[in-house]
Amino acid sequence: HPLSDRDQTRNLVLYASNISLIYLSAPVLYVGIVQAALCERLGASDTIANLPSTAYLGLAAFPVLVAWFLPQVRLLKRVLTASFAVIAAMGAGVAVMLVLPLPNWAKIAALVAHGAVLGCANGVVATFQWEVLGRGVAESRRGKAFSLAFGAGPILAVLGSLGSQVVLTGKAGHLAIPLPPYPWSFALLFAVTLPTMALASFLSSRFVIPEPMVEVTRQPFVSGVFGGVGEYFSYRLILLATVAYILVYSGHMIMPNLSLYTREALGQAAEQYAGYQNALRFSFKVVAGFLLGWILTRTHPKVGLLITASLCFAGVTWALLVPGKWFLVSFGILG
Repeated sequence: HPLSDRDQTRNLVLYASNISLIYLSAPVLYVGIVQAALCERLGASDTIANLPSTAYLGLAAFPVLVAWFLPQVRLLKRVLTASFAVIAAMGAGVAVMLVLPLPNWAKIAALVAHGAVLGCANGVVATFQWEVLGRGVAESRRGKAFSLAFGAGPILAVLGSLGSQVVLTGKAGHLAIPLPPYPWSFALLFAVTLPTMALASFLSSRFVIPEPMVEVTRQPFVSGVFGGVGEYFSYRLILLATVAYILVYSGHMIMPNLSLYTREALGQAAEQYAGYQNALRFSFKVVAGFLLGWILTRTHPKVGLLITASLCFAGVTWALLVPGKWFLVSFGILG
C-alpha cells in the first residue's frame, strides 16, 4: 500500500469516527421516526408526515451525479467536508425554523427540504467515504474499520436515541428533567447535529489520500452516468439482488407509519415514544449485526438474506398483532 501504517491507521480511525458521529445523530439523520412524530405534532396528515422520508429516498441517486461531475481524487476530501457542513447547516436551519413564529406549513416544508438535502448529502458521504477507505486503507485492514464503525456506532445510536427520548418527554425513567417544552425540544434534537456534523466535516479534512499517477477525468454525461446500465441489469444475479433489495427496503420503510400508529396502539402521541422506538431499533441492530456475521461464517450468504427479509415481515406482523407496549418491540425487529 502506498501509505504508511500510521497514515492508514489515521484514515481507519477517521472513517470510524465519522460513522460513529452519524450514528450519534441518528434520531435526526435517520429520517423517519422523529420527522413523522414532529409532523404529527404540527398537525400534518399521515400522508404529509411521510414526505420527509419520501424526499430523502427520492434523491438517493444524487451521489451518482456528484461522482460523475467531481471524479477527481484530489476532490474527495473537499466533497466530504462540504457534505458534512451542509448537513450541519440544514440541522441548524430547521432548529431555527421550529422556534420562530412561523405557520406550521412552513415548518413542515423545512422538514421536507431537510429530508431532501439529507438524501443527497448522506448518500454522497457514504459513497465518497467508501472511496476514501478503498484508497487510504489496505484491504487487509478494512475489517477493523468496519468493526469500529459498525460495532461501536450503533451503540452510540442507542445512547443518542435514549437522549432524544429524554429531550422529547422531559423524563428519564420516573425522573423529571427540567428541559424546555415543545417546540424547543424538537429544535434541540436538530440543533445537536450542528456540532456533531461540523466535527465530522473537520475530521474529513484530515484524511490522507494518496495521489494517483494520472488524475481521473470527467466522462460525457450519458456514457458516464448511464453507460453501464445495460450491462448491470443483464447480469442475472445482480438483477435479482436489486429487485429483492428494493422490495425488502420498500417494506422496511413502513417504520414512519408504525411510529404514527403509536396513537392507535398506545393512546399517546408518537413523540412520547420516538426515542424508545429508535433505541430499540439500534439495540437490536447491534445484536443482529453480530449474529448475522456469525451465521454468514457458518452457512451461505442467501441464509442471511432470507433471515433479514423474514425479520422485516415479522416486524410488521408483530405490530399488527401484539397489543400494548409490547407493540414497540416491532421497531427492534425491524431494526
